[in-house]
Amino acid sequence: MNFIQTFMDGEEGLFKPNSLTPMQKMILRFVVVGLVYYLFALVEGMLMRVYQVTPIAAIPPDQYFGMLTAHPLVGIFGSTYSIVFGAFLFLVPFLMSKPLWSIKLANWTCGLIAVGTFTFWFAGFLTHYAPLYTLYWPLPADFTQFSVWGGNIFILGIALIMVGTVFFVLNIFKTIAYTPEGWAKQDGKGLMASALGLSGLKNLFRKNKKEHMVSLPVAAIARGTVDTALNAGIILFTGVLILIYMIAEIAGSSLKHSSIDALLYKNWFWWGLDLIADGLVLIFVAGTWYLLATLITGKKLFMENWARAALFVEMVVSWTVWSHHLMSDQAQPGFLKILSGEMVTAFELITQGLAFFITLITLWSARP
Repeated sequence: MNFIQTFMDGEEGLFKPNSLTPMQKMILRFVVVGLVYYLFALVEGMLMRVYQVTPIAAIPPDQYFGMLTAHPLVGIFGSTYSIVFGAFLFLVPFLMSKPLWSIKLANWTCGLIAVGTFTFWFAGFLTHYAPLYTLYWPLPADFTQFSVWGGNIFILGIALIMVGTVFFVLNIFKTIAYTPEGWAKQDGKGLMASALGLSGLKNLFRKNKKEHMVSLPVAAIARGTVDTALNAGIILFTGVLILIYMIAEIAGSSLKHSSIDALLYKNWFWWGLDLIADGLVLIFVAGTWYLLATLITGKKLFMENWARAALFVEMVVSWTVWSHHLMSDQAQPGFLKILSGEMVTAFELITQGLAFFITLITLWSARP
């Protein structure tokens, strides 16, 4: 049976639970986890808004700040990561007409995100650990204000999510590059070069344009996943750093007098966190626009080589714009505020504006 048909319909049909394929079950797990945590975030958001208008006696102030810390992380990791990861673990193999590299690893990703999100949420609920989601130094390791055990559990939850994210990254890139068993050998290096944008850049300067080895949506997912990988590494390292302080405190060897430069920490942390806000989000959104535009019109994307090049530039730009989150920090060097915070950040208007323009022209080309 055709692989794509099996992928979509299963053996007996999409809506018969007993006939769901392993791929369909995996995707449904991501969707269910994402929607459950979306409900978490929704209810907490309502409670916090009510509390801000009229404090609720049943919610003490430290409980409110614990909720305020966990709320955005539940929305980002528990809900959005789950839904987006599930969608892309379907789309990449579907668009490339090949099986996912590892459904088992994908299920581990889903499980780690689900368990990790509940772990840090429960730590905030139970112990009122509340350094806010930016985890600015020295708040995460301030044991005079927060429970050291609560901090350990909270950071453990974040670490589990980051491990699951690493599994997602591995699955995406392995799916792009590997040759399924029994298939003719595929050019893994060429597929990766196309996915990451190197071939697209070369095409801009070739008279005879070469065909791209992967579709544009797959290329967008691959480039956004690069930022996902960098973010996971930075947040995981930051979590380990905080855990070292907490475990030392529990062991009776306090590190509270050890020196960590708060400004350097904030730049490091925002460089990692901003890879989500200004990296993978903008790239994933542009790729989604391109996919929808081609599906709706049935036409090839307008200025496809430029679109691919813009996605590559957006990926690089996303590594250099973090300082706009530190514009109000008086200690932040002025050249970073101007160069990274303003000038390079403004360049995103060009890359994303170009994506918007290309999408609209593609839709316009299909007018009656």
